[in-house]
Amino acid sequence: MRRLVAIMFTDIEGYTSLMQQNENDAVLLLDKYKQIVLSATRQYDGRLIKFMGDGSLSTFTSSFQAVCCAEALQKEFRKHKNLPVRIGIHQGEVIIENRDIVGDAVNLSSRIQNAGVAGSVLISVKVNDELTNHPEISTVHLGSFLLKNIAMPVSLYAVKSDGLIVPGQIHAVHSDHDEHHQDGELDYSGNRRRHRWRLPLIITIAVSVLLTILLLFGVFGNRDKKDEPKTITILPFINNSADKEGSNYISEALTYEISNILSMNIRLKVRKMPARPAGMEFGSEVAGIFNTEPPTSVLDCSLQKEGDSIKILALLKRSDNNEILWSQMYMRRYSQQLRLQQDIAQKIASALESDFTKDELREIARNSNVPYKAYDLYIRGRHEQNKRDPQSMLNALDFFQKAVEVYPRYAQAWAAISDNFTIRLDNSIIPYDTAYKYGRPALDKALKLNARLPEVLAAKGIFFGSIEGKHKEAMAALEKATSMRKTDGFVHQYYAVELMADGKANEALEQINKAIELEPQVTKRQLYLKNSILMNAQRYNEAAANQQELLKSFGDSNLYNLQSAERYYRMGKNDSVSYFGNKIQNEIKDHLFWKAMLSSDKSVLRKRLMEDKNFSDLEVQAFYFICLEDNAKALDKIETAYNAREYRWLKFLNVDPDWAPLKNEPRFAAMLQKMDLN
Repeated sequence: MRRLVAIMFTDIEGYTSLMQQNENDAVLLLDKYKQIVLSATRQYDGRLIKFMGDGSLSTFTSSFQAVCCAEALQKEFRKHKNLPVRIGIHQGEVIIENRDIVGDAVNLSSRIQNAGVAGSVLISVKVNDELTNHPEISTVHLGSFLLKNIAMPVSLYAVKSDGLIVPGQIHAVHSDHDEHHQDGELDYSGNRRRHRWRLPLIITIAVSVLLTILLLFGVFGNRDKKDEPKTITILPFINNSADKEGSNYISEALTYEISNILSMNIRLKVRKMPARPAGMEFGSEVAGIFNTEPPTSVLDCSLQKEGDSIKILALLKRSDNNEILWSQMYMRRYSQQLRLQQDIAQKIASALESDFTKDELREIARNSNVPYKAYDLYIRGRHEQNKRDPQSMLNALDFFQKAVEVYPRYAQAWAAISDNFTIRLDNSIIPYDTAYKYGRPALDKALKLNARLPEVLAAKGIFFGSIEGKHKEAMAALEKATSMRKTDGFVHQYYAVELMADGKANEALEQINKAIELEPQVTKRQLYLKNSILMNAQRYNEAAANQQELLKSFGDSNLYNLQSAERYYRMGKNDSVSYFGNKIQNEIKDHLFWKAMLSSDKSVLRKRLMEDKNFSDLEVQAFYFICLEDNAKALDKIETAYNAREYRWLKFLNVDPDWAPLKNEPRFAAMLQKMDLN
């Protein structure tokens, strides 16, 4: 529905700064501001469309009513010392959609408000013309403005009344970002300070000549900078809720989801920080911390959950000078979290002049049509699943199963159930039969509901790679998933596994490094995987550096000593092998193993293989037979493992040096062909 209305925007000037100084006072001030706006809008028969953080949007049937309301508002705001408000009014045709309004007239009204100063009421020429028959309202012509994203200069007027601020008259065309707007200083009382006209004229001519020279010599180039991707760094949300432990999953989900939504925008390069820099509180300066070229924008947010409501404070800053590009405070019901995440992402993209396309917005909307109760259960489960210990994995499974009970068409939750069984198999928590029996139906359900979702593609990739042995299909699914979920460390980690199995060391390292960069806490599994990639590629110096990171993060452990012994063994440094091997206890490759490998007496290996019940694992048996130079029996164990579908280790047969002695065996070549690993 189209309608001709007068549109009024209001905005508290400097609210972000006040929020940083005293959050409680700022919230109280905002509540007072909203009460005043709502009361005055009703008094003058207006319609309040919405509050937007520290701003508001209203419509009136006539420009006269809108201006009268604006005057009343400014007089009321003056009674409160800390309520500096700008008001802009324009008249035009709008489209009414779901209790909201859109259209060029709305955008122009917003820009007019931005051009004002605290205490002023700025109006367009259309509104000024409507006031011709109302001599009780005085206006002052300010001049022509070049407003942001408005193609032609806009003629603006200020309402002149007792108590209202009238910026000095402006004759030069300027941007709404200019601080003084004119070739002389303004004192915002409506009077221009005396100055000479010659100097501004000389400066104007000089600037024009300089710009002409720059353009002639191509200094600015022909490339449109809007075509270049904008970078944004996203910090983890700070959780200021009273029950932090009980709401950490919400702040984790907000960080994750907003990062994912923004990464769907092809005009943005998104980096999700795994943790906040040490000691960095909400609103702290970012200059000097994020030294990137070109500068990045940094999203800094805090969350507070109270009952069924959530409050979010959001700041978007430049990394080089702390300039605030956008800020907003949101007060929403918790049940609106999905919509809130989308709103924040869209506002950020707009602030970076990288708005989502219609296709991207449709994709975002398609992914979020989920009842909030099901979504809450899902993000609780994801929070538990990230912990990876056996009990947390069971807790996660319970949450996911409850989520699909609430909403049976929840593809992401079905995919998460499949992931749960695959991860538990990979960590030797459950046997293969259990993982396949329950994981495959969940994956099938997810694929049937929406096979295009990145979460579903990732589930397909890790299931096919670890449980089905379909290496090439796993690679394709994970490659697609990582291109869509650039900020998900879990997906990058599993893609690294498949790339390593494919012998693509450089690509695998790139993916595991991304996984480590994105995760809040680096895990032993990630560092072990990175070390395996480096060792298989015979990049021993880099492997040594990675092992030092393992030592630094987790201390002197069997894993560190084992990796060190293996590295030195492959390098032929037997003294170092003995040193680290002697420190290993209760492992397959313990001090006795390394002693046997360095001597010609391998009887201890044969005795172990025949007598120790811990050596029932087919991978271990095959490896020991290789050490005993019995390739036939090693291949028997590998073929038995293949029939038992132990693909999670078999897929590394072609890249792990442990299996190199089998390379010339025809049975080994046949096995590689079966697994599509040639």
